[in-house]
Amino acid sequence: MFALTVRDRMMIAHSLPHPAFGPAQALHGATYVVELTIRRAELGEEGIVIDIGEATALLKDALADLDYTNLDEHPELAGTMTTTEALAKLVADRVAGRLPSGAYAGLDVTLREHPDAWATYTPRPLTAVVGTGGTTARAASGAGAPGPAGSRSDAGTLGFVTWDRTGPSGGNTYNGELVGALRAAGTDVVVHALPGTWPDPAGTDLAHLAEAFAEHPVSVVDGIVASGAPGPVADAVAAGRRVVVLVHMAAADEVGLPAADVVRREEAEGRALRAATTVVATSGAAARDLATRHGLPDVHVARPGARRAAPATGSAPPRILSVANLTPTKDPLTLVRALGELRDLRWSAVLVGSPDVDPAYASAVRHEAEGLADRVRLSGALAGGALEDEWAAADLLVLSSRTETFGMVVLEALAHGVPAVVGAGTGAVEALTRGAPGAGPWPPGPTLTGPEFPGAAVPTGGSRRADRRAAPMAHRRRVRTTWRRAALDRRAGCRAGT
Repeated sequence: MFALTVRDRMMIAHSLPHPAFGPAQALHGATYVVELTIRRAELGEEGIVIDIGEATALLKDALADLDYTNLDEHPELAGTMTTTEALAKLVADRVAGRLPSGAYAGLDVTLREHPDAWATYTPRPLTAVVGTGGTTARAASGAGAPGPAGSRSDAGTLGFVTWDRTGPSGGNTYNGELVGALRAAGTDVVVHALPGTWPDPAGTDLAHLAEAFAEHPVSVVDGIVASGAPGPVADAVAAGRRVVVLVHMAAADEVGLPAADVVRREEAEGRALRAATTVVATSGAAARDLATRHGLPDVHVARPGARRAAPATGSAPPRILSVANLTPTKDPLTLVRALGELRDLRWSAVLVGSPDVDPAYASAVRHEAEGLADRVRLSGALAGGALEDEWAAADLLVLSSRTETFGMVVLEALAHGVPAVVGAGTGAVEALTRGAPGAGPWPPGPTLTGPEFPGAAVPTGGSRRADRRAAPMAHRRRVRTTWRRAALDRRAGCRAGT
């Protein structure tokens, strides 16, 4: 068995209101050295257990809302005796939920407050099961090793089916948080990360999905998989299994698809969603859209949340930040072209996002940015501390997506106190406005005005109007102050651990 350990620290304040703790019943401080050990039976193709930077980021993210915090006031810990043992379990469960699906055998989290005494928690083992259907990370239920796929040992588990791409995205982040929350609540979850050409699967891909459904009485399946698989979804439901489809984005809404592919994806998705037991969308706007376009009687809504983060300090000149993969749907090319028309203003911009999803399009973005090399920087995909550094320097987020189901990155911006400009008519407007004091009932009007909104919703796409307004808005002191105040108000409303 191979293992990798990384270490971090956190400082907390808490009280332990039980006579057994004597003076520690009163509020006091504590400093912990926190160690995370991740194990796997065989090394990956890179010859490592896990990238050290990735493991460090996983631990840092799990500690972010605990460090420098009075745990007695932490909403997630209300009623919890925050002993060293309990905190070790909390951190371990969080990391377990965020580990990418793969061949990890298990993990430990150890908290050390003294060189001679420490506490360790080991979640139920994560056993890798590798077969024709790809890699499955199993949270074993009960004692002993889990049985083979499809055995009676899986009868009480919840299946979570997604694709095998683990790059940074709102959907992957949402899925990881959901699995982590379910496990922390005591649900045994088996994550099936299926390889394949989703949402346009081959026959073998559909067979692997059917095998995954057969293992569980209830499965939650990512819409990127389900939308191309109406047959397996219908067959599973007909066999008495429950299939819940979680839609992050309508499959036919990807920008740049040939017309025939749009029609095919739309038809397949409609059949899959109508066959499913339950359909869940991540925003009210998306739920209404799916209900209308596919004739669904009831689409449930499960909006994402955000953890409060360190407030951004901003930059001089103002820093415009984009956090989205370099794809036609996210449309960073329009953003770069619009910024090129604003050379008379002082600003800088950073585009954070993977160029690997659509390399040809990313090359076009890179070529366009070369003319603004002193103003625009393409950082590639970032996570952990490197991404936090970009948030710290940001004054404004611009999300130039042509279509957006919700826009989790907008919540992330507000969690840092950073205002945002988003596309009118996209689900990102819901992320920007929901919870704003005085915002009124959803949906809001076509324009956003007033000091209660931490940014603006403006037209997107080829008109460039959304992006052309970004830098001038960031320069107007009154607008910057008003938006910044509203964003900080929204940040204060972010609950740690949501």
